[in-house]
Amino acid sequence: MPAQPNKKKIHAVREIGAIFTHFFYSPVILAALWWRVKGLVVTIFLAVLLILSHLTFPRESVDPANDFLRILMLMAIGLVVSVKYEECKGGGESEGE
Repeated sequence: MPAQPNKKKIHAVREIGAIFTHFFYSPVILAALWWRVKGLVVTIFLAVLLILSHLTFPRESVDPANDFLRILMLMAIGLVVSVKYEECKGGGESEGE
């Protein structure tokens, strides 16, 4: 039986971190919709995992600056989705009054 690819190898050895980290957007958006601003805890958790991956697998070819910018974008998207969702829910309720 062939060996299964490991997530660590995909992120560190094959250097396709951009594809790997794009999967982070789904839980961030879902958490923002379900828990609104409290959903940023999920974003912070994913950001810590991303930073730990750089500490665990230090590689010179992987630039951590890209991931720090990605973390800022994840935070911004989580915040914007939660605020806009609140505005949509709040706007619909106030029209009926």
